[in-house]
Amino acid sequence: SAPSSKNEVIGILHNAKGEKTRMLKGTWSDALYYAESTSSIRVIWRASEDIPNVSDMYGFTRFTIELNELLEQDKDCLPTSDTRFRPDQRLFENGRLADAEREKARLEEKQRQARRLA
Repeated sequence: SAPSSKNEVIGILHNAKGEKTRMLKGTWSDALYYAESTSSIRVIWRASEDIPNVSDMYGFTRFTIELNELLEQDKDCLPTSDTRFRPDQRLFENGRLADAEREKARLEEKQRQARRLA
């Protein structure tokens, strides 16, 4: 069936014969459930609790915030183009918004100049 709300997630799994065998259902904002039958339903994912300063973090969860974290052990494994190396991103994450905006504008102008020369 089609989702009944914008937050709803539905997934139907089929076997090799095309028969429906299992179902995933829930919302991206609360929890995801796995069902083999109507009597066998279990939670396979649940959204984490909001972090204490969630409004200062644009409503992001701890997981979302940590996606952009640059760990020392990862630095040598990542391509130099990884956005976590962007100086404007680092400034933004450190709360230096005006500096981040200036740096972003500088980088974008540098990219435009490089394209004009290419």
